[in-house]
Amino acid sequence: MRIPRIFTAAILASALAQAEPLSPWVAECYRQMLAANPSKGIALERLWKGALDGGTTEELLAAYGKAGDFSGRMIFGLLLRKAGRDEDERAAFELWEKADNAARR
Repeated sequence: MRIPRIFTAAILASALAQAEPLSPWVAECYRQMLAANPSKGIALERLWKGALDGGTTEELLAAYGKAGDFSGRMIFGLLLRKAGRDEDERAAFELWEKADNAARR
């Protein structure tokens, strides 16, 4: 069975479109969505995939590693999990929890 050329072209175009790097505007939208709701989900997945495709995962981790607010630290921990750095993730969450508890006193 032969696959018509139009289907082959459509599949190829789809594969090439998925390989394009994440635009800065779209990445900023995902960052804003994560800041409003720092949890696992589509925004985190797509921001991470964009960083993977662009080769900027370390820059992304460094940017969130400097965050001083709750949502930034939560996102940092979630990104560490995506990077497979479970021990660093645990340490980051524990450090933030201690700082949060000290601030409440």
